[in-house]
Amino acid sequence: MSKIFARILSPLGVVIVVCFFLPWLTVSCGTVPVIDEASGMELANPLVIAGERYDGAGELYLVLAGGILVALAGLAFWVKRSALASTVCLLCGLAVVVFPLLLYQRMQAGLSEEEFAGSFINVVWEGGFWGSIIAGALTVVAALVSYGYPPGRAER
Repeated sequence: MSKIFARILSPLGVVIVVCFFLPWLTVSCGTVPVIDEASGMELANPLVIAGERYDGAGELYLVLAGGILVALAGLAFWVKRSALASTVCLLCGLAVVVFPLLLYQRMQAGLSEEEFAGSFINVVWEGGFWGSIIAGALTVVAALVSYGYPPGRAER
């Protein structure tokens, strides 16, 4: 079982990178879209909405970096199993889960209850956001299970 989890680390890193460039959220005011299908890349950069400049969530670049590191560490784990590769995957997987959830929390805290009650502001979290979190969580599980996979050269 741990062999399967060890082999999916690298593909999970690729999934995280792809999800970073997919739409993460759509924000609309009634039926008028304010932010239309913004990707993780767009949310990491500063946004201009209705003439006002909003700071981007630059920490989202850690999701992209985490995906790249998971892919590379997963490849290294295929060649030679090491606790270091599992640790890198574990830490990067945690970062990929935590930083989008911090963005989610910040977005929800920034909207008042009156705006939600009147349905003025609609926030829809898209597939790229959920895909990143799910792939990050699977990376954490796979990294933890891969610690049980014996060290040495990979079987061909």
